[in-house]
Amino acid sequence: VFALKDAGELAEGATAYVSLEPCNHYGRTPPCTEALIKAKVKKVVVGMVDPNPIVDSKGLERLRDAGIDVTVGVEEELCKRLNKAFIHRIVTGKPFVTLR
Repeated sequence: VFALKDAGELAEGATAYVSLEPCNHYGRTPPCTEALIKAKVKKVVVGMVDPNPIVDSKGLERLRDAGIDVTVGVEEELCKRLNKAFIHRIVTGKPFVTLR
C-alpha cells in the first residue's frame, strides 16, 4: 500500500511483484487489492497464495474481476521461506520462535 502511494502515477500500467497474495479485507490498513486497482496496475505477480482463511484467494479473484492480469506461484518455495513465521502463526495459531 505504501509503495503504491510513493509510486503515485508511475504505478499506472506497471507490474507489481508481491511475495504474498494481496488481501481483500480491512485490517490495520485498507485492502491491498483496492490500492492495486486504484493505482491502475496492469499485472500482479504473486509468489504464494495467503494461507489465512480470511483471505481464501478472494484477493486474486478481486484483482481478476477488476481486469488485472494475475500470475500465481512464481518463486513459491522462496516466498514460503520468506513468510515462514507468518505461515506458522496462521496455520498453528502459535508464534514462530527461534531459540539459541
